[in-house]
Order: sequence, then structure tokens, then C-alpha cells
Amino acid sequence: MLPTDTISDEIAEKLQDCGLFSHLHLHELTRLFRRYPFSSRRHESGNLIAQRGDEYSSLMILVQGELSAEISDAQGHTLKVESLHAPSPVAAGILFGDDNHLPVSLTAVVDAHTISIHRDVLLKMAGEDPKLLRTLLQDAGNRIHFLADKLRFMKFHTIREKLCTYLLELDQRSPGKLLNLPYSMETLAELFGVSRPSLSRVMGNLVDQELISRSGRSYRIQNRSALIESCQND
Repeated sequence: MLPTDTISDEIAEKLQDCGLFSHLHLHELTRLFRRYPFSSRRHESGNLIAQRGDEYSSLMILVQGELSAEISDAQGHTLKVESLHAPSPVAAGILFGDDNHLPVSLTAVVDAHTISIHRDVLLKMAGEDPKLLRTLLQDAGNRIHFLADKLRFMKFHTIREKLCTYLLELDQRSPGKLLNLPYSMETLAELFGVSRPSLSRVMGNLVDQELISRSGRSYRIQNRSALIESCQND
């Protein structure tokens, strides 16, 4: 562990952009990390940071760079589960599970910087700051929801099927209203397991065919029955 007085202003500012600590002022965050121990590591692009099956007893927070979470089988086939972009906690939902072993391997896509906080230390922090606990649980829940949706969309064969289904489900929650996508196009492409340019092209086709209309990052279904038919017949 690094001494608790080694947190730099640069790290503190990046942590402040992380949802877990965004409610804290910079001086509060700096004081917090000077009171509690943490470890800091830098990783070169392409390096394996953690392997599937490793015990996960400290929360890793990506403060710089990008990580790829992947699963490989015995034949060498690799499935990319998700990309993690700084600043972001990593696998918070695994930390307090009965089986706290990583279900994925983590690789640095570019040069990356992580810090790690042992779960016992994190619990002490959360005991002093209930909002930290809430955001930690919220992040874990959001990750589970995202991964569950990713698995669900794997049953669809084409991008058009995935996108039509997704838009129809959003519209079902607020029929006839503008659809504000909760994810960026990059994250949505990751959810579908496709490239962003391919997703953008299919989205553009739906607009050109007047099945949906677009206003900035918001969309509206113009022809629901045609969208359903298009999805089923693709």
C-alpha cells in the first residue's frame, strides 16, 4: 500500500469525476484519501491487468485510460464483455459477493492508471459517507442491468433487430414521447456487440425510411407498426 499522503491533485481531480466521489469537494476527497490507504498502479497498453478467476478483494478504480473486459474459452475464442473508460469503478458488484473472483480478464487497451481500495477500507469510508455507499450500490446495479441486457440482445441476429427491439422497448415505457437514449452511441454499440459506425448506419436508415425521427440525441417513433414489421422481417 502507498502511504496515505501520496495522493496527488491530478488523481484527486480524476477521482472527483468518478461517480462514486463526485459529491465530494476536491479538498474533502484529498483529505479522505490521506486518511485511508490505497494502492496505485500504471499499466502499459496491451498488458493483462487481472485474469479471470483472480480473487477480487479490493475495488479497482480506473482513473486514466481504457480497459477491455473479456472472457476466453479453452479453444482460444474471446468474447468482449464491455469496455471500461476512465474514470470508472471496476466490478463493484463482485467485491462483496460470496464468490469474489473476477468473471472476466482485464486488459489495458491504452496506457492506463488504476487505484485499488481494499473492501474493508471501502466499508469504513462508506460508513462515514452514506452517499458513497448509495453510489457504489447504484453502480453495481447499473452494471448488472447492462450485462443482462447485453446477454438478452445476443439472441438477435442483426443490428436492425437489436435496434428496433431496443427502441420499441423504450417507447413502451413512454408511448409517443421523445426517446432519450440512456446510453451514448458508443455504449449502445457495445451493448449490441457491434461497431459504432455500423450502428449509426442502421439508425440512419431507420430515419431515412421515416420509421423514426431524430432531434439531436432524442428520437421519436413515427410508424410503430412498420417498425415492428421491419424488425420481424429483417
